[in-house]
Amino acid sequence: MEPRKILFLSSLFGILVLIILTQTLNQYQTGEIESIKISNNKVTIDIKNLESELILFGPSTIKPKEGNIIKFKGKEGIYQNQSQIIVDKLFLLNNNNS
Repeated sequence: MEPRKILFLSSLFGILVLIILTQTLNQYQTGEIESIKISNNKVTIDIKNLESELILFGPSTIKPKEGNIIKFKGKEGIYQNQSQIIVDKLFLLNNNNS
């Protein structure tokens, strides 16, 4: 086999491995809601025993409340020296305030 073909196939395989790794590294986390701040276009949630705050943009079909246990997945980052997680998916596991 030509070296060009080997390099091309190796590159494609490497890209595939990187895609799979990035999808599996973003795992779900769970936590209890300590506080919620709602503004026009975003919701900020503080989770007990988690330094990062959760940020949700846009409308949500789930209405979390303080004391709820949630499961979430998102991308970590830093904004204005504050650690935060931009939430991609959020699930309500139980509702302590019902």
